Amino acid sequence: MNIFDNLKIHKNKIVAIDEEENTFKYCDLLNESSKIKSFVSPRDNIFLLCENSFEFLCIYVGLITNKNIVYLIDRSTT
Repeated sequence: MNIFDNLKIHKNKIVAIDEEENTFKYCDLLNESSKIKSFVSPRDNIFLLCENSFEFLCIYVGLITNKNIVYLIDRSTT
């Protein structure tokens, strides 16, 4: 079990606000993050370039809940 397993209980709460003040709820995060499972096998090692966006958050949560090993790389170092 990881900390992302219980996100459904917060489904109607706001998880993120972007630079344009769009709000995203946990249900949005869960819906988008679940899509990653069709692209990546569980337990793969993944190197992920970090950025400050809701899309990145969805990918990260999708990988973690898919039990992938995620290595975060700061985008500014590339």
